[in-house]
Amino acid sequence: MIQEFLIDAGTYELFIRLVVAALLGLLIGTERSLAHKTAGMRTFSLIALAAALFAIIGEQVALTSIPVSSIALANVLATVISGIGFIGTGLIFLKHEHMNGLTTAAGLWATAGVGMACGLGYYILATFSAVLAIIILGVVSYFEEKVIE
Repeated sequence: MIQEFLIDAGTYELFIRLVVAALLGLLIGTERSLAHKTAGMRTFSLIALAAALFAIIGEQVALTSIPVSSIALANVLATVISGIGFIGTGLIFLKHEHMNGLTTAAGLWATAGVGMACGLGYYILATFSAVLAIIILGVVSYFEEKVIE
């Protein structure tokens, strides 16, 4: 009876994937929160977490359904990408002939990629991508504001 509640090492690995994705999304979203954008820490963290979860689900489906394994995973990942595009579209709006929200939408899309990488166990790739995203959102933004404008 107690064995029903025991968690194996493989399940812990999946938990770690989810936690890493959520934390990296949180880090990326921190820059957006500091910049007082609509989508911030919670949104980015949830996007990365959800993307990781969907990637894990796709991977698990691929592992259990032998005839369509790679197709199942590809379909799950493609659906995540489409869904994030839909969410991102809702963030973009036009105000006085100036487009707002595009960078935040792109950041969410990148964060979904970070989450999917975590969901598939590619921690180094996910971390490197998250660091690049933070640099692009923070450092490049500063450069645009101070040097270009």
